[in-house]
Amino acid sequence: SASSTLSIPQTAAAGGLTMTEPPQTATSFFKIAPSQLATFGWNMTSVIASPTHLTVSAKCDNGNTYPVGPATDGVIDGDATQVVWDIYSYQQSHNGAPLPQGTCTLLICDE
Repeated sequence: SASSTLSIPQTAAAGGLTMTEPPQTATSFFKIAPSQLATFGWNMTSVIASPTHLTVSAKCDNGNTYPVGPATDGVIDGDATQVVWDIYSYQQSHNGAPLPQGTCTLLICDE
């Protein structure tokens, strides 16, 4: 079978993400209630080689980090451009570690 390699120059710019949803013009608040889904969207910039996976999580001001999205570990496909999180369902199935009322920062890490 044929294989290929990709050589990325050391001088290449670091890749990044530009958030597209929710709009970054204001702080977003999400209600934890049935049928209230939170959608986070992004565009990748300066990416030479797409990651295999992305891990999406919410790091909150209570010191805890929570997986975001449909997977229990927050891992999604590397070429995804959005994730939809059913916050209410997450909260219902994780009574031992409830989501805080407070500020959380969305983290998107590549693998």
